[in-house]
Amino acid sequence: MQSDKDNIPLALVEAKGMDHGAMEGYQQVIEYAEILDIPFAYTTNGVDLLEEDMIIHKNNDRLKMQDFPYPEELWDRYMKEKNLSDDEVRLMNRPYYIDTSKSKPKKPRYYQRIAINRVIEAIAQGKHRMLLVMATGTGKTFTAFQIVWKLWKSKTKRKILYLVDRNALADQTMKKDFKPFVDKGVMVKMKSANIKKDTAYEVYTALISS
Repeated sequence: MQSDKDNIPLALVEAKGMDHGAMEGYQQVIEYAEILDIPFAYTTNGVDLLEEDMIIHKNNDRLKMQDFPYPEELWDRYMKEKNLSDDEVRLMNRPYYIDTSKSKPKKPRYYQRIAINRVIEAIAQGKHRMLLVMATGTGKTFTAFQIVWKLWKSKTKRKILYLVDRNALADQTMKKDFKPFVDKGVMVKMKSANIKKDTAYEVYTALISS
């Protein structure tokens, strides 16, 4: 998997042996690219090279290995085909939060990356209402944290409210996934009694019924 930015993988390559035709890996790499949300898919046998542009759905089967594009070329094509402005790119390129103090830092899984990137891209393009649905146990809070982190770090949103339906979830959120905000002193749990005096914070969590 080739990427110009850690959080935006650009290309997926399926390699076959030289005793196989490059086309033999074509359907397989297309399926993987669709699952992983990768914009450019390639299959090769070390000599011939096939490219599938997953954004505009265009196939190029007349390439050789020496024609494989550099990351800078893929990145330029990605921005052009997605019609992204400089401001949109700056928000989308904002790194995920990674706790490097841990021996095994927690990073978004592939489906979390897809969810985060699609929400951020939609926000970057000016959309204000989105619905993200994830199954139980897939890390919804961690995914939400990464979205909020990118919005906060980029100063795209000045005030962010994270709603939950139980007090225990609010406390758990602040002690675990959203703890980096608490450590920086920018997050607070809102209650009806302190709703006016806590305006200096930037990230809030509260009960839906509050």
